[in-house]
Amino acid sequence: MRIMVVDDTEANIDILVETLADDYKVSVAMDGESALEDIKVNRPDLILLDVMMPDMDGYEVCRRLKADPQTRDIPIIFVTAKSDESDETKGLDMGAVDYITKPFSPPIVQARVKTHLILKMMRQRVMDAFGRHVHPSVAELILNGKLNMDGKMEDVTLLFSDLRNFTSFAEKSPPQIVFARINEYYSTMTDVIHSFGGVVLQYVGDEIEAVFGAPFSNDHHPDKAVQAALEMRRVLTELNYSFQRIGQSEFRHGIGIHSGPALAGVVGSTERQTYCLVGDTVNVASRVADLCKTYDTDILISHQTFKHLKQNFDLTPLPPTQVKGRNENIIVYRI
Repeated sequence: MRIMVVDDTEANIDILVETLADDYKVSVAMDGESALEDIKVNRPDLILLDVMMPDMDGYEVCRRLKADPQTRDIPIIFVTAKSDESDETKGLDMGAVDYITKPFSPPIVQARVKTHLILKMMRQRVMDAFGRHVHPSVAELILNGKLNMDGKMEDVTLLFSDLRNFTSFAEKSPPQIVFARINEYYSTMTDVIHSFGGVVLQYVGDEIEAVFGAPFSNDHHPDKAVQAALEMRRVLTELNYSFQRIGQSEFRHGIGIHSGPALAGVVGSTERQTYCLVGDTVNVASRVADLCKTYDTDILISHQTFKHLKQNFDLTPLPPTQVKGRNENIIVYRI
């Protein structure tokens, strides 16, 4: 593992390097700017950071690191002569994991570094396991307590995609083939959705539910959802070609897109929780996907999404139609 020591005093650097060099790869920087440049190239596993440095102090270095998604998870331990309680509180409030005052004891430094590297490793294991069940970025928000557990109204775009005639395929095929095919489809489409900033909320049977615009705000979420749908169409063609080559039948899917307000938050029991969206917007998006069967097409976009598109797409309006659970007709567009 790699430790970075940032201090403007050579004597302090020498002691810290001697303290840690037997167990870790240690790099050094003698000012904040140099440290930030080095971190971009050689990301350390932990940083020992002085506070009082010329030009850019340790607090500012910490602030910049925590503001950057690429570096915000690196544990920072302040090692400084500033020993007032208010200084320590400030450092911890900025996101540092620990605060060691000078003159320091080398065994204390060794113990603190080891502890925080273990904690980082354990946290990563939790993230990896949790990230298999929810989007990794959502897992991070949940673990950091940054999601509103009571729910929050968000303006979003929902995308529903479900496979056509999958039930008959599953009945005629060995279970191993069914699971291999559905998992390949899920993996391929999930990669596409993530590449356009969407978050897959759940897989239900042969259906994918995804959201654009939450929990990460994006003013272009209607466009991103449509772009994702078009790319899903393209990669499904490639996927079907690979199926044909091994003598298997093609997949067809229907994608429905609808925008509007939805209640977003973490729901579940004390034993199992998940991030989800609820409300009429979710229901309508699902119904729009169902209409793909009615209009014999693979992508439909609701008028509510159409009104908020900033990009020009080749859209064809279809006759107003009624969907289950709603009294008024809705207008959808084929693309």
